[in-house]
Amino acid sequence: MVFIRNSFLAGMKKKLTLVLVAALSIGALATIVAIAAIMYLHRHIHDEQSEIVHNLARTIANTVEQDVAGFDFVLQVSADEIERQLLARQATYESVTTFLSKQQDRFPKIDLLRATDPEGATVYGRGVDPAQRASLAQRDYFKQLKENAELGMVISEPVIGKISQKWIWLMARRLNQPDRSFAGLVYASIFVDDLVKRFEQFKLVPGSAISLRDQNMKVVARTTFDATPPLPVGDNRLSEELRQALSQSSKSGTYQSGVSTADGVSRIYAYQRSEKYGFTLLVGIPDAYVTNLWIQQSAFVAALLVTFLVGLLFGTRLVTRRIAEQLRADIHATREAERALLKTLVQSIPNLIWLKNPDGVYLACNVEFEHFFGHPADEIVGKTDNDFLPPDLAKFFRDHDRAAMAAGKPTVNEEWISYASDGHRAYLVTTKTPMYGPDGSVIGVLGVSQDITEQKRTEVQLRENEER
Repeated sequence: MVFIRNSFLAGMKKKLTLVLVAALSIGALATIVAIAAIMYLHRHIHDEQSEIVHNLARTIANTVEQDVAGFDFVLQVSADEIERQLLARQATYESVTTFLSKQQDRFPKIDLLRATDPEGATVYGRGVDPAQRASLAQRDYFKQLKENAELGMVISEPVIGKISQKWIWLMARRLNQPDRSFAGLVYASIFVDDLVKRFEQFKLVPGSAISLRDQNMKVVARTTFDATPPLPVGDNRLSEELRQALSQSSKSGTYQSGVSTADGVSRIYAYQRSEKYGFTLLVGIPDAYVTNLWIQQSAFVAALLVTFLVGLLFGTRLVTRRIAEQLRADIHATREAERALLKTLVQSIPNLIWLKNPDGVYLACNVEFEHFFGHPADEIVGKTDNDFLPPDLAKFFRDHDRAAMAAGKPTVNEEWISYASDGHRAYLVTTKTPMYGPDGSVIGVLGVSQDITEQKRTEVQLRENEER
């Protein structure tokens, strides 16, 4: 009988070992898969956000290109009309200004639409004072159009308007006399502030940036979606990463800016250059945002892993329990005694164990603690002492929580409590230990209480005996 019992016991132990090895192997494999998934997510999210930024840069660049094309159309139509009036000797301030005003009303994105005489004086257009004519003769774009009759539309660098005294982005076309000699130019412009407001409508995440640079890579307009100071108009500083990206592809691309940018913010940038008009549109989102996305999705993967491992743990426990039950059935007397002993030990453990966050909200508790509160764990987690205890006792517990966090080490206190499950009172020695996260910040308080009621009563009795 002993031999059979020992043989069966050895077989059961072997089965238990196999189950545990299998569980550990599955848990290790699941952990490896989760780690691989998190690493994949890091690359995937980076590539995904790079693609989103690239598409956004292309979309905004196409929108700006369409606007510029509209400006070009208005300038061409206006130039044709002014040249027609010049040919018919009907070009007056009223007639030309009236026509330009109508064109400006039809294209509200144009802030200024004006024309000059051959000497560069602005003589036509809404807001022009014939008595105070601003001269554009010294502007580079004026000189280019005057010297080259074959030029089409010329886009200027950002300039401060002679009349408006605001930063403007200007496009101009040449006007010709009937004999093809230079008659001045017609120009349209948009205020840089209006470009900034249009970019702000995209509502990107904080720390993002949209920049428009001209053909010489000077800043025309730049919008940041936080308190980052804007770059000055005309700034031509380029990060080393952007220079390298442009050397590989001048038309479009993505790159990681690092912190060498003018504003010191590390971003994922995408750029799109207009081949027709020469400007470059850049869109950047902060690395911090991309990292946060990765953390959120990684946390989900980690939660799945923990859930799986917990399920594996309970599954393993279930299997081992069934194996143990088979063992108990074969050697009934011995296993009954062991089970009774184990049950006695478990039931006799007086410790209460619980975990709170820094705000006193319960995160977890054990069965003994459920008896103390008289509620199952799922009704305790997410609540505070105030939901179960009298105000003075709840304050007492909370004060000791704070003391443990402030001390930065385990603190011990003694207290009388009453079990809600049956009303009995117990004297506990409670140890509260602050719990810390990876960054060193307090993430909660772990509490363990040991019932020393009998010891306390003995001490009181001895003290009373001594006093007698």
